[in-house]
Amino acid sequence: MAFAVPSFGSTCCSDTRRKGCADECLPRLRRTSPEAIPRVCRRSASRYSGWNRGCRSPRKNRARQRERISGGGHSLFFGCDCYTYGDCPGLGSENAICWLQFLPFYSPDGRMEANYDKHHLLPGVEPEKPGDKRALLDQPSGRWGLQICKDMDFPELSREYAVQGANLLLVPAWDFNVDRWLHARMAVLRAVENGFALARSARNGLLTLSDNRGRIIAETATVPGRFVSITGKVNVTRERTFYTKTGDWFAWLCVAIFVTLLVSQLVARSRRS
Repeated sequence: MAFAVPSFGSTCCSDTRRKGCADECLPRLRRTSPEAIPRVCRRSASRYSGWNRGCRSPRKNRARQRERISGGGHSLFFGCDCYTYGDCPGLGSENAICWLQFLPFYSPDGRMEANYDKHHLLPGVEPEKPGDKRALLDQPSGRWGLQICKDMDFPELSREYAVQGANLLLVPAWDFNVDRWLHARMAVLRAVENGFALARSARNGLLTLSDNRGRIIAETATVPGRFVSITGKVNVTRERTFYTKTGDWFAWLCVAIFVTLLVSQLVARSRRS
C-alpha cells in the first residue's frame, strides 16, 4: 500500500488565513504522490471565535471542506488543535477558552467518515474533556485506526485497536524537536507490540512510515515554514501478536518478583538486627 505523509511545518490555519490555508495546502497534497493513499497531515492549530464557527464546523463550512477535499482521488485526515470561545462542550463552563483536539477523516469524495477525539491529555495544558471512543475505518486494504500524538505513549489503547482488527494506525502529532526521535520510536514500538503498520506525521518532529516489524520504510524531519513529505509502500498485513493476546502480564510479573525480592530482603535484615 502506498502513502504520502506530508507536514506543513508551521501553523496551517489562523482566523485570518482559514480559507487560504486549504486553498494553498490541498493542491500541494495532491501533487505529493498521485498514487498515494491516504494523505496524513500533521496537526495544525486554528483559532476561531464561538463554538458554531469553530473547528467542528457547521454544515456550510463542512460543505466547503468537502468541495476542497473532493476531486483528489485520495483519503485525507489531519489533526486539529483549536481554541474556541464560549461554551465548552463536555466541561460545563461558559465564556471560557476551550482547547479542542480532534482528528477528522475524509473520504476521496470529501465526506467526513470518522472523527476521533484525543484520549490522553496533558494535565493543566489541555483542559478539554478527553475522548473515550476509538475510530476505525474499514477500507479495501484492511481496518484503519486513528490516534493523536500522546495517545501512542499508552500501550492499552493501541492494544484495543489491535484486538478490534486494526492493521494500520494513522497518527498526526505535535512534538518538541528535542524528543522527535524518542516520540516517533515510542509510536513504532506500539506498532510492533500489536502487529500493525504505522503512518505518523509530527509537527516539530518526524514523518515516519513503518511496518508491523518496526522497519522504517521512510522517515524525514519536519522543517518550520516548509512543506515536507515522504512517500513509501508498506505491507499492511495484520500480525496477531502474543502481546495483543495476553497483554501486560509479563510486566506485572516483573513487578511482583521485584516486590517479593524487596520484601524478602527487608524481612531478612530485620531478623539479623
